[in-house]
Amino acid sequence: MGRMNKSLLVLLLAALLPAADPVRPLDVTLTSRVRGYFYSEHQAAIDARTGIPARYVYGELDRRMADTQHPPDVAELGLPGGLDHLDRVLDLRPFLAEDSITPEQFVPGSLAPWRRGEAILAIPRDLTVTCLAWSAARAQEAGVDPAATSATWEDLATAARAWRQRTGRPYLAFPKSFAGVVSLCHQRKALTVNERGRPVVTGSAAVAVLSWYVRAVWGPEPIATIIDRGDERDRGVAEGDPLVWYVPVWDFHSYGRIGEEQRLAYALAPLPAWEAGGHRSVLMYGQALAIHRDCPDPRRAWALVRALLRDPALNQQSLYQQKFLSPWKPAWDLPEMNRRQVGFVDPQPLRFQQRLSEDVPTVDARLHSTLLYTVLTETAATVGERLRADPRLDVPSAVAAALTTAQARLDAGAAP
Repeated sequence: MGRMNKSLLVLLLAALLPAADPVRPLDVTLTSRVRGYFYSEHQAAIDARTGIPARYVYGELDRRMADTQHPPDVAELGLPGGLDHLDRVLDLRPFLAEDSITPEQFVPGSLAPWRRGEAILAIPRDLTVTCLAWSAARAQEAGVDPAATSATWEDLATAARAWRQRTGRPYLAFPKSFAGVVSLCHQRKALTVNERGRPVVTGSAAVAVLSWYVRAVWGPEPIATIIDRGDERDRGVAEGDPLVWYVPVWDFHSYGRIGEEQRLAYALAPLPAWEAGGHRSVLMYGQALAIHRDCPDPRRAWALVRALLRDPALNQQSLYQQKFLSPWKPAWDLPEMNRRQVGFVDPQPLRFQQRLSEDVPTVDARLHSTLLYTVLTETAATVGERLRADPRLDVPSAVAAALTTAQARLDAGAAP
């Protein structure tokens, strides 16, 4: 057969054979709204950086993780709800070992929620440390220095009462989320775990934390208030009313924006300690990347997780430019960490976060759950409303009784 006839035969056979399937994009479910927007807007560029085509979808985590037909390959799990899905994901230790990524390379405490025994079931993607923030100009106008009066929570309460007597206004704003009373309990390590693996909320430290919080927010002359995110928060931050804000790091982007728009600079300080020498911050929320146990190509999924964790450009764009800190310490060497940012007195808020991350308690993974968060938040609000109705209420006794009821609910594992 001549060369021409052989070429025609090859072409004919190629036309008859089914075409090879293109590489299926990995299916990635995100729980961070900020990264959901970023990944969907820059998907082609991210695929080029990672070399792994992927389809990034924000939302519906619970439904998609439970989908037995088409679950996501990779899921971004958030605290606390993402913990409900750890029985559906792979242990990542073999992949970590292959790439010489060790637990010691992560901020202490950041891996704890995502471990079950020795297994590492998800890799933390960001850190949510917590601090105090205030407009430096508003504080100077008022003649106060919040940084000098916040060594402990009692110090802050003393300064806040003086502010209340002088202005008739609350001094401190907590966010309307679990990041209020729950994070205060975690900061003091006020919660423990019993022999059955259930959270214990009835200890004296938990009673003390909730009593402080209830008096601060619902007392006869409250020194603190609870404000939701949005226009009310933005207006209050800009006007310095309340003066000081309890800030989870996910709000840093908003504070920088408000500071730039209002030509204000926000001062940042560690949280007050519960006692001298105590922790000055706490990790709250945060997202972590996991691989679904039914993923048909877990090695390719791991390659994507590894790239999202380690790629310098992606860390700079999807984390640092949004003022989130990576929990993976080797990423702290990136130039973006040192970039000066408007809206803050400290021009390097990421380095400030780094310093805070070195002073956070490690919290037992079993002390992160939607039920626990809900029980503590509802308990504080219930006792608070009683105090508002009866200013003579014995708050510690009321809190202790309410926590005993909450403990029974936790022991039973009742749905909220």
